[in-house]
Amino acid sequence: MSGVLWMLGKGIVAALGGDAGSGFRGSPGQAKLALAAFGSMLAFGAALVVSGILMIARRSSRVATGLAILIFAIAIVTTALLLASAY
Repeated sequence: MSGVLWMLGKGIVAALGGDAGSGFRGSPGQAKLALAAFGSMLAFGAALVVSGILMIARRSSRVATGLAILIFAIAIVTTALLLASAY
């Protein structure tokens, strides 16, 4: 996801300011949702990595796993909102 954000982030951030030539065809509101969706997916991956490291280092942590599940739910909601706004 960091690679996707790196490649698409410049155009999405330019679309936040209303730049129509940025390559992103959505509205500024959709640009915010896209950044939120990509960011939450990136955070979900990072939370799973931390949870995995904790599992390797010692017992698994319910807090880390619960946080990863919560971030996953946020990623699903932001992605669904982005897709719904496209229609």
